Amino acid sequence: MKSAMIRALIPGGGHLYLGETATALGYAGTMGALATAGWWLESRNDSLNRPDEVNSFYLLAIKEWELSFFTTYRNAHRNSGLSLQAAGIDPTPVPQLVLAPFRRENLFDGAVLAAAGLALGLVAASSAGERHRFDAVSRVGMLGTTLRRNEALALYGADTLCLSLAAATAEEAFWRGILHNELEAALGPRRALQASSILFGLAHLVDLDGSLSIGRAAFGTAAGWYLGSLFQADRHRLARPIAAHFWYDFTVMFAGFLLDPDDNPLGVKVSFRY
Repeated sequence: MKSAMIRALIPGGGHLYLGETATALGYAGTMGALATAGWWLESRNDSLNRPDEVNSFYLLAIKEWELSFFTTYRNAHRNSGLSLQAAGIDPTPVPQLVLAPFRRENLFDGAVLAAAGLALGLVAASSAGERHRFDAVSRVGMLGTTLRRNEALALYGADTLCLSLAAATAEEAFWRGILHNELEAALGPRRALQASSILFGLAHLVDLDGSLSIGRAAFGTAAGWYLGSLFQADRHRLARPIAAHFWYDFTVMFAGFLLDPDDNPLGVKVSFRY
């Protein structure tokens, strides 16, 4: 398994090592296409003087790469004849994990609703007193184009949806599905929860705009503890942590655009009517 995980550092390499050529090519092709689109967007934004926009394509490529570690890890265990359940690995197919935030049992789960409610409260508090709301928006420059307000809202929503799904699925699969699982086997449940939470926080030390944020790292540590607790409570099932993670991220990014478009989370360029 160790050899497969090392080879997973190369896009699709872990699955290629396991003899899963189609899966390997799928990962490599998707990451290559996203990286190419990211390069185009970076060049386009340079020419349009939009230095602050988060490059969604690069971010999606990174999340695809993160997810490939989990599927390599899981398939390596499966191919070795080990029981996934005994190893603490969630056997749920990836498409079902991606759709977990929209399943009825997760939509109305208290822990998931609490994550979304916290996100909405934080956005509302941070945007209180802002002069420019969404109704004052005239045009928005994003993803290499310029759109009118309502068209931009649709595109921003789609972009936010994709990014939130990718981040929630890939990060929970990697941080809970692999790291937390391995730490728990080595340290026990309590210490594993503490260690994985701290590591998750450190991974969020760098903000989307590239700046260092101690506050973001501290919040990431708390989020890691919360999501790790759900993972443990659900006996290493990823659906509920993914759902909570998704609805938090989506609410922050989408509500942030509506309530404070001038300082939106994705850094898209907004022009106002007044």
